[in-house]
Parts: sequence; structure tokens; C-alpha cells
Amino acid sequence: MAPPTAPLLPRVSFVVPTWQRAARVGDAVASVLAQDHPDVEAVVVDDGSTDGTLDGLRRRFGDDPRLRLIRRENGGVARARNTGIDAATGAMVAFLDSDDRCEPTFASTMAARLVAAPDAAAAVCDVAYVGPWADGNRSHFERLPRGLPTTIEHMVLGGWFLITGLLFRADVVRSLRFDPAWYAEDAELMCRFLLAGHRYVVEPRALVSYVRHAGDDGAPQQSQDPAAAPIAAARLESAYVDRCRLPRATRARLHRRWAKRFLRAGLHAEARPHLWAWWRRRPFDVAVAWHLLRGTTAGR
Repeated sequence: MAPPTAPLLPRVSFVVPTWQRAARVGDAVASVLAQDHPDVEAVVVDDGSTDGTLDGLRRRFGDDPRLRLIRRENGGVARARNTGIDAATGAMVAFLDSDDRCEPTFASTMAARLVAAPDAAAAVCDVAYVGPWADGNRSHFERLPRGLPTTIEHMVLGGWFLITGLLFRADVVRSLRFDPAWYAEDAELMCRFLLAGHRYVVEPRALVSYVRHAGDDGAPQQSQDPAAAPIAAARLESAYVDRCRLPRATRARLHRRWAKRFLRAGLHAEARPHLWAWWRRRPFDVAVAWHLLRGTTAGR
């Protein structure tokens, strides 16, 4: 009797949004085309670059049928990713930023994980940090003290994913899509992913490299702005807190954290509702009252 054959893995589409990264996007695309899975495509969405991005890719990769190039007017990474989702032909979709790289086994390993778990909507792997990361962590999983989020409560308490470490079933990510209204559009998508009841399977190995660089050869990295990330997190977490089942004391601590973040950034109007929520929990706390007075009188 012949041994059973492994199930055929479906096509994996890599959506690669890019803007002003002509010097770097080629290496990202090369890592997709070097996959050991025979059925992949790289859908590069040029979000209105003026640095010859698409011409450079044509010169480097010629007419490789696995490479699809799309140009659109500049509209931000969320819209660029949505354009790529619409154009993708694979049954599974991954997202690779234009300055990152994936290992040759990413598609085959992650697709096999999803095929083996038919009730899962996505697979998630670790992501290695490459470059001058100040906190000393070597990978995404190392930065998660509570582990990967499995509930919306976990997301609101500070958990997060890296979109480059995820492989989605195409129908799921098409139903979710990225919302351009959010700075942290990938984290917001994962909030809705969990709220919809979707689950994922985990591949513990780091199959993607998240490369930190100076940005002197193209568009700067969003992650290089130290002030923006805490504010984006506070806005997202506070927007979803009412969808959570959290103890009152935990909610009070969250409102305190968000209020202080907004105050430090000078965003007094955004701090006020959190200051009031904090004060209602501890109305006789002098520190709470002081912050409330500062937040309600400043910035008018």
C-alpha cells in the first residue's frame, strides 16, 4: 500500500504595501519569491511613491509571473493593504512590510498549520527583531509578558500582534479589512478578529524578520516615533473597553493610565473623560483631583 500523501497546500498571497522604499522593498519581495512553497504570489501595492519603486522591481525581477505590481494614489498603509487584499488570488493571505523579510519556510509552515486546523482563521508565528532595538528583546514573543492575546480583554490590557507574523484565511481578512481611520490599523483589525470569535494557531519559530533602520534611505518607520505608539494604544484600548468584561478596579486603573498618557502629550480634551472615570472611582484621592483640575482647565 502506498503511503498517504500530504495534503496540497493552497496558494499564499503576500501583500506588500510600500511607499518611498525603493532601496528596501526589493529585498522583501526577494524573500517572498524565495519561498520553498511552490504556489506563492507577491502583490506589491505602491502607495504613490515618487522614487521609482515599480521600475526598480521590474528591473530586478523581470517578468516573474509570481510578482504583481499595483500602483495607487497615496492613501496610507491601511488602504494599500486593502487594495492588496482585493487583488490577492490565494486562499491564504500574509502581510509583509516593505522593509522586512520572511524566511523561506514561512508560507509552507504557516499554511500547513492552517490546513491542519480547519477551525482556525489564522496562524501566527514569532517575529525576530533585527537592528538597533533599544529594549534588548530579540523577538515579538519575548515582548509579551502575558503571551499572545486570545480575548479582547487581553488586547485592551496591552496585548498586541505583529501583522507580519500572521497568515489569514483570505475570506476572513476580506471580511475584516483594515480601517484607515486608525493609526494602529493592524491592532484594530485584530480587536475585531477576536470580537468576531475567530481563533488562531501558533507556530513558535520566528519566520519573519522585523528590521529596524534609520530610515535614511526611504520613508521613516512608523515605529520610530516614540510618542505616537502610546497615544495610538490608548485610543484603541479605550475605544474597545466597553466591549470588555473587566472588574471596576481594573477599568479605573486603565482610565488612569490613558488619562496620564493624553495629559503628557498635551491632549487635554482626550484626557477629560478618562479623568472623570478615574475620579468617580476615587473621589477623595488628592492626586486624582489635581489631575482632574489640570485636565479640565488646561487647553481651553
